[in-house]
Amino acid sequence: MSDQNLFPVPQDWAQNSRITADRYDALYAQALKEPEQFWLEQAKRLDWYRAPTKAGNASFDKENFGIKWFEDGQLNASVNQFHLLAHKPLQQIRYFGNHIWQLQDLRPQRLLAGKSQ
Repeated sequence: MSDQNLFPVPQDWAQNSRITADRYDALYAQALKEPEQFWLEQAKRLDWYRAPTKAGNASFDKENFGIKWFEDGQLNASVNQFHLLAHKPLQQIRYFGNHIWQLQDLRPQRLLAGKSQ
C-alpha cells in the first residue's frame, strides 16, 4: 500500500476507539502465534449453550475443501442478539398480542431493568 492511500485517523476517533494501536498489534501477533488459543479466547465474548473446544478446522484440499469455525460449539444466537440490542438505546421491539391493549414495550433496556413483563 502506498502512502497516498493512507488516511490519518481523526484525533477524536482515536480517543474514543475501543482499542489502541499497541493493543491491536499485540492481539494480531497472538493470533498469528497461537491461532487456536486466540480464537477460543475470543469466542468467550459470546454466550454459548455449549462452548467450543476447537476454534477452526480448515481444509484447502480440492476434494475436501471446507472451513468450519467453532464446529463443536452450540451458539445461543438469540441471547447474543439481545445483548447487542441492549446496548443500542434506540432499538425497540413492540409486541401487540391479540388485542391492542396488550401492547408491550419490549426494549431490551427495559427488559434488563425488569420494567417489561
